Amino acid sequence: MAHVPNEILAEIVSHLTFSDKLTAVQTCQGWYQAIGLSGKLYETLTFYDREDMKKAIRFFKRRPHLRDCVLALDLSFNYDATEIAKTFPNIKRLRWGIENDMASGYADPDDSPDRQPTYRRAIEQFKQLETVVEKNGEFYPVVVPLLRCGRTAQNLTSITFHFFNDSPTNQQTQMVYALTYREKVKTMLLLFRFAPRLRFLELSKLYLTLHDMEDLHDQYAPQLQELVLKNMLYLFTDMTLIELMRQTFKVEHGPQPVVVTRPAATIRNVYIDFSHNIDRYDVSKGDDKPLLWLEYVCRKYVNASSVAFGIAAIDETFVQRNIFQSPLVTPTFAWTQLRCLDVAICGLTEPLMTAMDAAGIRLETLSIYFRSQSTATLQQTTALLQSRQRESITELFIKARGNIEPSTDEGQAMYALAEGIPRLKHLDVTQEFTFSGLQIEHGMVPHLLLRAPQLEGLFIEKVSVAMSDAVRYPDFAGRTCRLKQLGFGNVYCRTRGQGEVLSKTLNDVVLPVCPALEKFDLYVGRIGGPFDQIKTEMVLRFDFVHNPRLSDVEINYYDDTYFCIHLHGQTHWWLQDCPGAPFEKVKKCPEGKRYVSLGLQHSVFLNDKLFS
Repeated sequence: MAHVPNEILAEIVSHLTFSDKLTAVQTCQGWYQAIGLSGKLYETLTFYDREDMKKAIRFFKRRPHLRDCVLALDLSFNYDATEIAKTFPNIKRLRWGIENDMASGYADPDDSPDRQPTYRRAIEQFKQLETVVEKNGEFYPVVVPLLRCGRTAQNLTSITFHFFNDSPTNQQTQMVYALTYREKVKTMLLLFRFAPRLRFLELSKLYLTLHDMEDLHDQYAPQLQELVLKNMLYLFTDMTLIELMRQTFKVEHGPQPVVVTRPAATIRNVYIDFSHNIDRYDVSKGDDKPLLWLEYVCRKYVNASSVAFGIAAIDETFVQRNIFQSPLVTPTFAWTQLRCLDVAICGLTEPLMTAMDAAGIRLETLSIYFRSQSTATLQQTTALLQSRQRESITELFIKARGNIEPSTDEGQAMYALAEGIPRLKHLDVTQEFTFSGLQIEHGMVPHLLLRAPQLEGLFIEKVSVAMSDAVRYPDFAGRTCRLKQLGFGNVYCRTRGQGEVLSKTLNDVVLPVCPALEKFDLYVGRIGGPFDQIKTEMVLRFDFVHNPRLSDVEINYYDDTYFCIHLHGQTHWWLQDCPGAPFEKVKKCPEGKRYVSLGLQHSVFLNDKLFS
């Protein structure tokens, strides 16, 4: 311990839960000094279940002198906020609840606990909160009570609030919510004026009108620097959506048009994302809400350095007809300070690239969309590579629909982009929206690395493993890559043969040419029915002898996984019941069960557990 640098200790501590830290400080004097005396033991507390939370509350109630050491709480569930406020009144960061896309129920603010005087008094004890994240907090809301108390809102600089309005099984309840939606959203917007230091705001699963946006920037939160609106209209049923549109269209298309009084000068980053529901509206019939919003974003956020504007599953014909391009290029390019661009409803056409070049824009981060029209994919690639933007881009996101193979136009476009962008450091290939059917042949990975050896990060969301002799690997001829992070979000690998092919590709071609690799991430997904992958025997073998800098490995299946760890000349078997579960040491993997074999040369974290 005496020879371990403080930087490494800090990295190790960041992976530990409160219970792990308590165990570590009792092992030796070195850990006690590194965690206990430095204050790292209590600075950030992370809890995944209520029992650990209850134990921590009892621990700190018996030791009130330690409470001030706690600066941040991260809870992946809802808990009684009165208990949290009484125990940890001086925390600065609070993360509350967990993202749940399929949550059902109906949260009526009129019936919420924060209407009770005792609950409000408890929330008022949070006098130093700066950052709060509330996700699906239908039982114990935090954000709204904080804003209603002027003293607690004074220090808030960052708010993330996910509305709990998902009721996919209750049409009547959702319709009631729609009928009172405007009143409730408007009421909440008014509360932001009590947080004068607010710089970051993220709102999810709601809908604002453009008039609301003007009021938000000009009256309630004029100091905002970053605005995120995610999953607007998410999970609303058709009838509810029609009612909402009837109300908002009446406002936005009425006698009082939206007027941008002045640009939002302080906004640097803006992210606006409509859910898939919006694709029901046909622009050709006058339902031009996306166009209204895009025009507003172009006029309001002229100083933004990062702009993302998307509509999930938008009809591709709208993009092909360039309906949404005009606000971006007329009369000149909209955002003069732009460095990061992701506009899903507008292709990277030659006029758009020309307008950016003429405005002196030099993008650093860019998203490009590969859709079913292969000619558009090739045209976008050509336009990008012929523009000056290729000289400055360091991070590229490719969002695709359907499969990508070396022989397809999409595959050739990926190769051209990897080779044609000289400063590219990070390449991320994901599906455009859920169930878009993206799969990328794993044999393309070595070719991408050969064409872009300067890459430091490569992530592919969905990977297929072909059992074909047609896959040919490139010859690196002794050359190496700078890759530091390699990730596969979902590998469709279901047979022993596919496991052998994937292992051979990585062990023989990829890992040997990546000596700087620090992080490796892989998730093996299921194919077919819900238990298809579970019943399949398959072995993955990864040998990291060529990767001396490797420190973090994440390998997960959907359910239980056996690991065979080869380290320092010894072999041990471990079982992890599910992703995130603790490891259990076992004698051996049962016959016929799948497992992962890892050859390690030094200590690494595997699924957040240190193996040394």
